[in-house]
Amino acid sequence: MNTTTRCIAIAAFTLAISAFGATAANAADSDDVPSRKVQYSDLNLNHEAGARVLYLRIRNAAESACVQLNGRQLIERMSQSACVKDSIERAVKQVDAPMLTQYYLTRNPKADPNPSLAAKR
Repeated sequence: MNTTTRCIAIAAFTLAISAFGATAANAADSDDVPSRKVQYSDLNLNHEAGARVLYLRIRNAAESACVQLNGRQLIERMSQSACVKDSIERAVKQVDAPMLTQYYLTRNPKADPNPSLAAKR
């Protein structure tokens, strides 16, 4: 990937299988799912400062993309929270930068890192 145009896309979708069925996973790839692009070509991801800034950008983009799931009901709030958490995790994996992964894991100690995230520790 060209380092001058690095960006990731944050796609919002919920894991609430009871509400959306098996199509929830497929929805992440469709054009009707809200998404946000996060630019990071201006950041040095070999330093914690750059990783911290990108993490904040990713979190803000995930919150913005998932805001439509937020509501007054507990299930809506839980869906929105799960959407944000999942979107952040997928974005961190997509960037695949060790310092960003380390920053993510220190901020999310309850995260269940899969082998690709755990290898970055």
